Amino acid sequence: MINRGIDFFNNEKYNEAEEVFEKIIQERIIEKDYRTALYYLGYIMCLREKFSEAKNIYKELLEISRVEHDMENSAIMYHQLGMVERLNGHLDKAIDYFMFEKNTRKCYLEDDFVGFSSNYYELALLHLRKSDVEKAKSYLDLAMMNGIISEDDTTIGICYKGLGDVEVHTGDLSKAKKWYCDSKRYFENAKDEHKIKEVQSMIDKL
Repeated sequence: MINRGIDFFNNEKYNEAEEVFEKIIQERIIEKDYRTALYYLGYIMCLREKFSEAKNIYKELLEISRVEHDMENSAIMYHQLGMVERLNGHLDKAIDYFMFEKNTRKCYLEDDFVGFSSNYYELALLHLRKSDVEKAKSYLDLAMMNGIISEDDTTIGICYKGLGDVEVHTGDLSKAKKWYCDSKRYFENAKDEHKIKEVQSMIDKL
């Protein structure tokens, strides 16, 4: 049943996905499926701007991870909580959660280069939204370094997209276009159609 819910989610059929996930959560027969259903339901709550519900979901998953001393999932839940706060416009709270994630990774997950890249990327964009361009660039440098080490095309593409976002913020649209085109190239290598369309839309707006 969990795979059916994930398929609905991936195809943006969120009502159907929510119905499946709610059933799994209510029944709680397989613990792994229960946690996966909660994770995806949190995403759906964010899409619907039900940030309080999303935050409660990820706090529950964080507490489960802490009890089980599961540092990888603890880091992931800090990341999700940061995402919730970012989407809700609470930038300083978001930064706090992403810093908790960063410290958890440094202590327990030092070889998770994709995870570090994603974390630094989020911190970069948060500081960009606060108009701290230098700090944003510094975090993007760290994100790109970890992305290159990971050799993950999607991760590297996301970093280039972030560099483009910085140049849009500073008004250098020609440089932004270059970074977005580099981003698109990596997404094409990864065959990530969703991100290809996303970055192409950004190029078209320049």
